Amino acid sequence: MKLSHRYTRAYAIITFFVLSIGFTLVYVVVKRGTTQSAIGKLTHVNQIIAGEIAEGRSYRKRVSGNNSEVHILAERDSALVGNQTVHERYEWDAGLQTKMDRIAVSTVYRIRGKLYRIQSSTSIIVTDNEYFTGILLTFSWVFVFLMAIVILLSEVLSSYLLRPFNKALEEMGDFRIEKPGSVELKDSKTDEFKKLNFLLEHMMSSARKDYSLLKEFTENTSHELQTPLAVIKARIESLLETELNENQYALLSGMLDELERLSAINQALIVLAKLEYHDPTQSGQTNISELVQEVVQGYKDAIAMRKLELHTVIEPGLVMQIDSPLFQLVLKNLLSNASRHNRDQGAIEIRLSQEELLIRNTGYPPQVPTEELFGRFKKGNTSVNSIGIGLAIVKKICERYQFPIQYVYREGWHEIRIAFEPGSDQAVIEG
Repeated sequence: MKLSHRYTRAYAIITFFVLSIGFTLVYVVVKRGTTQSAIGKLTHVNQIIAGEIAEGRSYRKRVSGNNSEVHILAERDSALVGNQTVHERYEWDAGLQTKMDRIAVSTVYRIRGKLYRIQSSTSIIVTDNEYFTGILLTFSWVFVFLMAIVILLSEVLSSYLLRPFNKALEEMGDFRIEKPGSVELKDSKTDEFKKLNFLLEHMMSSARKDYSLLKEFTENTSHELQTPLAVIKARIESLLETELNENQYALLSGMLDELERLSAINQALIVLAKLEYHDPTQSGQTNISELVQEVVQGYKDAIAMRKLELHTVIEPGLVMQIDSPLFQLVLKNLLSNASRHNRDQGAIEIRLSQEELLIRNTGYPPQVPTEELFGRFKKGNTSVNSIGIGLAIVKKICERYQFPIQYVYREGWHEIRIAFEPGSDQAVIEG
């Protein structure tokens, strides 16, 4: 869910609770205010009648015209002077056919040496279910209207306020560390977005700088190391062609083997470093069916030397959006492992379909968990002559193309399965 939609939903929920609480408070306050207003008016009527009595004017007309009563009290009730009593009761009005809230205010005065109790009363119609329903319906329409305005304005306002943030997300999505160019972020008056833009520009600039240094280091390493390694290798090979005793020959042979292993490690690490920033969007169309057959053909002699049975099921005409050299590297590493880590007179099976590539071979159980074999310098069997980087390269290539890869060992078989994303248009059959 988008951030703007979450803001809108939060505003809508807050508005719902605020309006609901507001309706309840208004209803209670209006009801309470009506009662307090009636009490105030009745108190005022009592004061007017008391004033007319004090001035000696006739109050009969006012009493008979209002719901007021005047009673003369005995002197023994003198302690009640100044007391005001409010009576409230609910009763049924037969004429109006509704329940009434009867409110009476009684006040005791001493006027011209006598005690008077003046009582005035009025009635308020009690809110019944039908009346309450009408209020609720009116409020509901107002509520819906206000909610619609809140949602609409929230969407518009959130879209406007979050425009710098969305632009930053867009630039981050389009950012490629290997591509030069400045980052175009939208200016904002919001402090948080200003800080976000500053941090993004700083991070992207630093990433490009680090990538440039790493690329330069990798290229220099590749060039500088390969030359002395080749020279040392040539000199050792020259020494092996001279007259040497058995110990000297064994030492030089071991040195040559280690040198070749060092050269292979150097090449593999350079490949891994380049794969870290490989861009798969620049890949071309590759007929992987033909490529698998070509790589298998190149390994047939090595497989035959170990007397391994080879079974292949390759779906023809399978084309994929992937670099041909990279996929070839995947196949060579997997077939090399399948041959190297096999047992004598074992078997290798290769199955290629539109959904997956499966390479399985017989062999001894690995000495470490299979999921760890995708790490660098991890080997399932330390006795096998392997540098332990092949599967790390395969894993990295699969990650660049978002192909899930799985390695399991069961019932004497090593199985490596590369799944081509279903329904992703990565792989198609040529017509």
